[in-house]
Amino acid sequence: NHVISARGLQGLLRIPDDGQPARTTGAEAPLYLPLATLVVDDPAARAAAGADFSSTPSERDRAGTRNNLLGPKVLNAEQYPYLQATVTLLRADLAEVILSVAGHETTHQIPVQIEQREGDALAVTADFELTHAAIGLTPFSVLGGAIAVADPIRVRLEFAARPAKSIQGAFSQQR
Repeated sequence: NHVISARGLQGLLRIPDDGQPARTTGAEAPLYLPLATLVVDDPAARAAAGADFSSTPSERDRAGTRNNLLGPKVLNAEQYPYLQATVTLLRADLAEVILSVAGHETTHQIPVQIEQREGDALAVTADFELTHAAIGLTPFSVLGGAIAVADPIRVRLEFAARPAKSIQGAFSQQR
């Protein structure tokens, strides 16, 4: 089992301008994550993930796992350097995600939580599971499958969206 973490998620959140500032249904967020920002088995992240992650892989094991993850058999980061997602809020608690990873595009519905923060800021969290097959990947394995990455993939997302007032005019001119 591994914990993969990243802090490089970037994108924009577009909220429909219908005179209801608290409304988020219909909001859309094209997001991307540079795969080069992925961190494998950070000790603090493993500790936070619970008892199933209590072991501490060596630096060599962490590097090997990261190389396998980013290599041509899994994410193929050389050819596809970004994980891309377009998130559309269907309801206050449900989003549709079009996920593009390693040249495969898949669509999923995931539960989300959105919390209004100070001013116009939003905090978005999602906690869900996917399988490798559901996103078009084959789990990494060696020795004829004797050692293999197991399903499911548990995904936990946490991000904040803040108004970008300095670029609002640019987007309204593009419509």
